[in-house]
Amino acid sequence: MREAAKFIIDSGHFAGDGFSEGDQEIMSIVSEKRKAGKPSDWRAIAATHHWTRCVTDLGPYHGYTIPRLESTEPDTQTLFDREW
Repeated sequence: MREAAKFIIDSGHFAGDGFSEGDQEIMSIVSEKRKAGKPSDWRAIAATHHWTRCVTDLGPYHGYTIPRLESTEPDTQTLFDREW
């Protein structure tokens, strides 16, 4: 799965690790700061990216914008380490 994350980053379509928590996770996988994860992790990564994309694209039509995240990897708890 690390190869898939690298493919995403190298594709020219990667929004950058500051776009969403899902994109931060992809960067963490490529930089080997986290394991590549299981299929449910990848579904969460994709969903987080796509929800952020929808809100970012549609928000201006309703008078708000979504700020980018700091372009750094999470130091402690990641999106997938949380207890829900």
